[in-house]
Order: sequence, then structure tokens, then C-alpha cells
Amino acid sequence: MSRSTQQLLAADAPAPEALSSLSRRPASLLATLAEASTSTTTARRGAAPTAVAGTSATARGRRADSSEESEEASEGGGDGDTFGNLKTQLVWDCVGRRLCLSARQYAETDRKLEVKLKGMLDTASGQHRVWGHLRRNFYTHVPLLQRLMTASAQRAGGGWVDEPNLDPDAFLPGGVRCLLFKDWAIGPGVSYDTARAPPLPPSASTGNTTYGGNAGLGSTLGKRVKYQLAIKKNPQVLRNGPRSDVWVQARALAEFDPKASEVALGGSVRLKAIRYGLTGSGQDLRASLGWDWTQDEQGRLRKMPYVHLSDGKLGCRLQNRRWQIMYTL
Repeated sequence: MSRSTQQLLAADAPAPEALSSLSRRPASLLATLAEASTSTTTARRGAAPTAVAGTSATARGRRADSSEESEEASEGGGDGDTFGNLKTQLVWDCVGRRLCLSARQYAETDRKLEVKLKGMLDTASGQHRVWGHLRRNFYTHVPLLQRLMTASAQRAGGGWVDEPNLDPDAFLPGGVRCLLFKDWAIGPGVSYDTARAPPLPPSASTGNTTYGGNAGLGSTLGKRVKYQLAIKKNPQVLRNGPRSDVWVQARALAEFDPKASEVALGGSVRLKAIRYGLTGSGQDLRASLGWDWTQDEQGRLRKMPYVHLSDGKLGCRLQNRRWQIMYTL
């Protein structure tokens, strides 16, 4: 694989799921509820079925169907048992001047089992990369986003309000205590990345003793698989309104390589905003600013800026000091 192709395929790695490059997953405000599907049971039991009326209902309804380019794809609703979506993009790397086809699949069950898988194909060289993770999420509290959604529906319905002190229209509706001490998620699991080990020749997978046969295949898979522990700060809403939303979120990740007995660290912090109906035709302007941290070969954490802007299907992103232009298919 050429050096430029390696850089291109590595540039779009999600953060902090793949520590070789860090991004952000993030997603639209209420679409992020799919990452916290543990709260859907609470919603079915406690939330009023009354729909929010007026402009606010229209804007918030679009949030569940909208998507944002980031280290994480947006998550749509499911059938009550599984949540997720599939997203495909054309990605133009401004540094390597190459066009790639990207596909990303996200799914989470009602048992909080999360699966993320992403593939990248270089249309010029034919080189490809596949990476992702499997995690079991544990949530410390009912996520703030779910609580705000329930409070909005209950207030609009004019009936009983479970949390009268929770004002969805106030600045920092969850309060400082929620921002600092609540709304955490811990996710142990495993990650897989084909970039961690080169592919075996065809003869190696058919039992050729030159390459060790099945032992060679097992060694390659062992290099590609790592154990990980993710700690996430679920999205904390700063401003929640009918025309715009602003929130912050953070992630940290530790990955253990059983082959090398090494631990790698990474993380990210994001400030995100959405302006609904900017053009009057349903297009939403999305912006994301933040920092990524990843370990270099000397074991030191490097800080890199992250920028993402999108309007509809077209967007641009600065990640790992490389600009990319994306078009969602």
C-alpha cells in the first residue's frame, strides 16, 4: 500500500474508537438517543404520548431523522429492539487528492449492545480498510436528552410533569451537577482494524505451510483485535430551542493490545450546534468544534483540532490535520 493511500485511509478513522486517528460521532441531538437506548424503556413507560405542537415539534421531529458527519454516524430509530442506520459517502481527501467511498453501519440493541463498523475504499488504488467495535454500554443515569424529550412532551400535554425543575428552554437545563457528575456511560468491548496487520496472501488462508497456514491467519486476526474500555460523557445540552440546539460531549478510550501487552489512550471533546431550517427547505446547518487526543509512537498524547461543517448532504471536515470534503449518498 502506498504511503499516500495509507494516510488517506487512516485519516477517516473514527474517534476515539480507532486510536490511530480521532474524530466525532456525533450525531444530531435527539438522534444520539440511540446511543442511550437503555432510556427508551423509560420513555415508553413515563413519557406522555402527546406530540409537541407548533414549530418546536417540527424542528425536534427532524432531529430524530437528521444526521451529522463526525466520528460517529447519526442513529435513527428502530423497531423497539434494535436501533441504527447505514450511511454511505464520497470522501475527497484534499491532501492526498484521492476519492474514497465510505460506508458506516451503526446498531444498538435494547440490551445496550453497540456495534459500529466502517469501511473505506480508495477508488484509485483499490486499497481498502475495515474497522469497528463491539461494546456493551452501561449508563449511570437516564440520559439528559431523554429527560428533556419527556419533559417537553409532558409540558406540551398540560398534564403531570415528572421533573418540574427541568426546564427544556433554559440555558444548561440539566444544571451544573448533571454536567459534572451525571450522565456517564462506560463501555467495555473489543475493536477490530485491518490497518493493524497487512492482509495475508491467498495461499496463507488455504493452509500453505510457507505462511503458517491457519496459524498465520490466527496471528493476523490477533493483531487486528484489541480490548477496549470507553468512557463517554453523554451529550450535555447548553441551549435547546425550536430553531437551534447547542451541546457538548466528551469521550475517552483505553485500548489494550494483548500481543504487545501495551495500552494506548485517546479522547475527544466536542462543542456542537445545529441551526434548523436555515434555507427554509428543511436543510440544517451543523457545526462541530473540538480537540482530539491520540498517542504517538513515543507514548505522548498529541492534541489536534477538529472542525466539521455541513449543510444537507455536503460537508467538510478537518481531522488529523487533513481537510476532507464529504458528500452523503
